[in-house]
Amino acid sequence: FEYDQVVFNLSGVRSVEVAALDSPLNVAVGIEAREEMYEINAGEPDSYRNGNPTLPSGSQVFPGFQPSDAFDEDRTAIGAYVDLEANLTEKLLGSAAVRVEDYSDFGSNVSGKLALRYDFTESFALRGSVQNGFRAPSLQQQFFS
Repeated sequence: FEYDQVVFNLSGVRSVEVAALDSPLNVAVGIEAREEMYEINAGEPDSYRNGNPTLPSGSQVFPGFQPSDAFDEDRTAIGAYVDLEANLTEKLLGSAAVRVEDYSDFGSNVSGKLALRYDFTESFALRGSVQNGFRAPSLQQQFFS
């Protein structure tokens, strides 16, 4: 097996005063570019060759990878996100985020998240969120057999 990943990301955060909010609005933005490479190479012939058909091939009852199992795949993914968070009132914190990602082999996706936190007291709060998170299957999940 061989798996390589090269990632470049750049993010920034800034607070912006908004008169209608009880705290500054925190704005986070970012971009990411990722290249992934995954390959399986054929093993030693004796790891999959079976000299005795009455016994299973390979050690630990798992034969080595045959030349027909070998492959070399890669993927490029480019994404961007925006995340906003502020106190809507003295006791209510709200946040919203959206991420757009494009996969060279799996298409594009937009995912988002909304969250609220209400502070009943200094030591007790409730938080809830809803999101539609998505990640394309890893190359290992797509191509291992």
